[in-house]
Amino acid sequence: MAQHLAKIFGTEEDKVNCPFYLKMGACRHGDRCSRIHNRPILSQTVLLQNMYLPPPQTYDEAGQPIPQDEDALQDHFEEFYEDIFEELSNIGGELEQLRVCENLSDHLSGNVYAKFREEEDAEKALNQLMGRFYAGRPILAQFCPVTDFKDARCRQYEESTCARGGYCNFMHLKKVSSKLQRRLVKSMEKYRRDDRREERDDDRRDDRRRDDDRQDDRRRDDRDRRRDDREDDRGRDRGDDRRRDRDGGGGGGGGGGGRENSAERRAKIAAWSKARAETGSGDGGGEEGGGGGGGRETDEERRSKIAAWSKAAEERERGPPPGDGGDY
Repeated sequence: MAQHLAKIFGTEEDKVNCPFYLKMGACRHGDRCSRIHNRPILSQTVLLQNMYLPPPQTYDEAGQPIPQDEDALQDHFEEFYEDIFEELSNIGGELEQLRVCENLSDHLSGNVYAKFREEEDAEKALNQLMGRFYAGRPILAQFCPVTDFKDARCRQYEESTCARGGYCNFMHLKKVSSKLQRRLVKSMEKYRRDDRREERDDDRRDDRRRDDDRQDDRRRDDRDRRRDDREDDRGRDRGDDRRRDRDGGGGGGGGGGGRENSAERRAKIAAWSKARAETGSGDGGGEEGGGGGGGRETDEERRSKIAAWSKAAEERERGPPPGDGGDY
């Protein structure tokens, strides 16, 4: 069933969708048509309904139409055609086809079909045409399902054998002179060259911007790398200082000025205690014999004793002086 519906879609056998609307973008029944008019939400083709108005027909005193000059009619149409072509190219983009109907029926009279190369260009042109006027009349623009005019045009009209005349249900397309076509093609080529030039300029600007960004990134990376190197150097220097502080006290018997470790401090305290004990035992009799024993020492006495202990400890650590054969 689905294959059958897909096969008959848009044909006379399709009783749901209007084949004339799908083929022509317009239907003589309009909104009263018994079939559905599926209006596209996006298309390459934009339809401008009843936009072209030919010069009005004049009549003589007897009410008979006065024949119009064919050259004047063609000039009037080509002026309109060139104006519409340039405007649509400017507000939309590159046009593939621009067709104008000269049918007399209401649903086709003066219809302009503009097929763009890209759907995005057609959408942009449609948005620009909304609410605009041409020759004092509002422009009625909408997307059109027609993308191939081969099935929409009247072949008998092109062969000058159409018996229906201006009220034919197929398109009677007005002809454009080859001179105007060449001029419009040249303008489109110039438009493409300008577009390509603008694209190249944009690409160059983008390249320069990317190069500047890369240079900024390199400079920023260099600054970060130098800052990291400085921080690493400072960290290494601090580590070296800490190692020198740890190793400085063990070397040269306490004369290096480095920080002492716990073992060295305990050894010094033991030496001071031993020196104090020896000094106390040697000086205790004199103090007791002096009659003044048992009193508390003053700060000056304690400092002098500590200095004497430290001096004695250093002399013991250094050992006897060279050349001295006696006992210490």
